[in-house]
Amino acid sequence: MVNIPHPTRFQQGLRTFRQMRRSWFVAFFQLRWLPEKLPGQNDAEAITGALRQSLVNPERMTDESLQNYRDAATEPGALRAMRNWYRGSVLSAKQFLSRSDVPTLTTPTLLVWGEQDVGLGGELSEGTDQYVTDLTVRYLPDASHCVQQDDPDAVNAMMAAFLQNAPVPERADLP
Repeated sequence: MVNIPHPTRFQQGLRTFRQMRRSWFVAFFQLRWLPEKLPGQNDAEAITGALRQSLVNPERMTDESLQNYRDAATEPGALRAMRNWYRGSVLSAKQFLSRSDVPTLTTPTLLVWGEQDVGLGGELSEGTDQYVTDLTVRYLPDASHCVQQDDPDAVNAMMAAFLQNAPVPERADLP
């Protein structure tokens, strides 16, 4: 997992003003048509602008990569599909969290977290081991929510080690 908290940790985080302020966009995406209309204007400039501004290392995002995001966002129905993920996740979280018995995940899990994420506070990664018994967490101090864009070499090295059942390196141990 890359910069995505366990649903229970996210719900707990949303009880704080700090995380609510950081996650304002999730509430915005619950609106009907506006979230599809605004980001798609001017050839989806808002999407690529927001992406580039959120990165710690924007120079690693090539113009070609940004164009790929823009092309995907301007496909018919794409913005609705992107927003529907957030809409569905809110409904799923409500249903999931209404259970009295949140299941514990026993599958080996790697969580890579960019410490400079502007939308999700790092505290949301803490306590995940209550819900995931075989958890490895690695933090990338110079990465944003888009860790795979900000520090692709570290993310790839960590994922490769994890998938090979080898010790997952810490960021400080990588070139």
